[in-house]
Amino acid sequence: MNTLLSPPWTFPFCPDAPNWSIDWEGIQTSFEWIDNLKGCQQDPIYHAEGDVFIHTKTICEASISSQNWRQLSLQERSLLFAAALLHDAAKPAFTEIEAGGRISAKGHARQGARMVREILSQFDPPVEFSIRKTVCAIVQFGSLPIWLLDKPNPQQSVIKVSQVVRCDFLALLAEPDVRGRHCTDKQQLIEKIELFGEFCQENNCWDSPRQFSSEQSRFIYFRKENGNPDCEAFDGTRCEVILMSGLPGISIHVGCPKSV
Repeated sequence: MNTLLSPPWTFPFCPDAPNWSIDWEGIQTSFEWIDNLKGCQQDPIYHAEGDVFIHTKTICEASISSQNWRQLSLQERSLLFAAALLHDAAKPAFTEIEAGGRISAKGHARQGARMVREILSQFDPPVEFSIRKTVCAIVQFGSLPIWLLDKPNPQQSVIKVSQVVRCDFLALLAEPDVRGRHCTDKQQLIEKIELFGEFCQENNCWDSPRQFSSEQSRFIYFRKENGNPDCEAFDGTRCEVILMSGLPGISIHVGCPKSV
C-alpha cells in the first residue's frame, strides 16, 4: 500500500494557502536540470503552447488552481506538485524530429521516473524512499488516464497500476497536464480522464490498491490475460519459502506449488 509518512513531507516551493503562488525564480535557481527544458520543442499538434519549460509552468499553474488539489493534505499536494514539476524532465534527452517534421519524445516517461528518483535522492535532508517511489510512479504512469482505452486489457492496466500508486493521483496529474496544453482535442482528453476515474471506481482501485481475496488470487490474476479479479483462486501451495534479499532485515515469503 502507498502509506504516507508522518510528519508530512513537503516539497520545496510547493505553494500553500493563502496565496497559492509559485516561486519560479527560486525553482530555476535551485534546480539546474530545469534549464534543459527551455528551448526543447514539442509537437504543435499536442503542445502548441510552446517548449517543455512553458508546458511545465502551465501544468504546475493548472494544478495549484484546482480545488481538488487544494483540498488535499500538505503531503499529497507536495507529491503531486513535485510530479507536475518533474514529469517532463527527461523530454530533452528523448525528443526527436521525425521524418515529415513531427516531434516525438518516446520513452520519456519511463526514463523520467529514473531521473526523478535521482533528483529526489540528492535532496538535503534526503527524501524518504516511499516518497521517491510515489513521485516516480506518478511520473511514469501519469499518461495512463489518457491512453487507457488503447490498452489491450484496460481493467488489468488500472488494477495493476493501483498496486503501485493511487489512480486518483494519476488523474490529478493528467487533468492539469491537459488543461495546460494548447491543442484541438482538449475536451476529448478531459472526457477520457473522467472516464478513467469512473472506470477505476467501478474496479475498486480509485484511491487505494485493488484488493484480492488472497495473495494467491492476486498472483493468478496477473498471470492471466483475461482473469477475473473477483475470482478466489485455489491455493495449491504446500510450504513456505523465505528468500533473503541483499538488504538487511528484508525477506520475501513465497508459497511453493505442490508440483515443486
